Amino acid sequence: MPPVRGRWPHRLAVIGVPVVVSLSAAAAVLHRAAASTAHDVLPSYGLVPEFSLVDQAGRPFSRQQLQGQVWVADFIFTRCSGQCPLMAAELQRLGREFARAPSLRLVSISVDPQWDTPDVLARYAQAAGAKRGRWDFVTGDAAAITRLCREGFRLSGAPPAAPTGLPPRPPAGVPASVGGDGETMDFATHSTRLVLVDRGGRIRGYYESSDAEQLAQLRRDLARLLKESG
Repeated sequence: MPPVRGRWPHRLAVIGVPVVVSLSAAAAVLHRAAASTAHDVLPSYGLVPEFSLVDQAGRPFSRQQLQGQVWVADFIFTRCSGQCPLMAAELQRLGREFARAPSLRLVSISVDPQWDTPDVLARYAQAAGAKRGRWDFVTGDAAAITRLCREGFRLSGAPPAAPTGLPPRPPAGVPASVGGDGETMDFATHSTRLVLVDRGGRIRGYYESSDAEQLAQLRRDLARLLKESG
């Protein structure tokens, strides 16, 4: 799994000997400069591969539709009652905070496509206040999604095992957040990281959605990419 960007230490010991103090001060300046240079260039973890899925409206959705946009992606499933709602809330906040950035896109990809049909995702998106074209919920072929998650984004993820007695699709009228018999089904597994992708489709950062410091870094990195012309 790709590393999460960390912070450089900024404190150096102060020594009482004048000459040593001077050398330490010079070293501190160089250290700060090196740290600044390191943070001036966001890492690149490779290009997101082409994919062919569908959005919450049942319309084709591919990487080409995100070309020239800065986007934040995550992998979720609507029956998740743990981290997924918190991840959705974080994307909500990002959408509000960067409301004046028209080139920002948010993409939530389901790792439970058997249950998460476009209709289910549409209800989930509506409950989250997501606007199609700004925040898209995506589903499709299970094997393609697993491959995209593991090989494309280099994250862990797997669809749930097909449980006995559970309908392959949610019955009419069942809210998207309700998953049936939670005691008998094996839920999907997925990473809880948010992924930052630049205008050229290159992955530029991974951020743990439960870590406040990493989320703050995501905002700084996102603001920087949005300022770049691409």
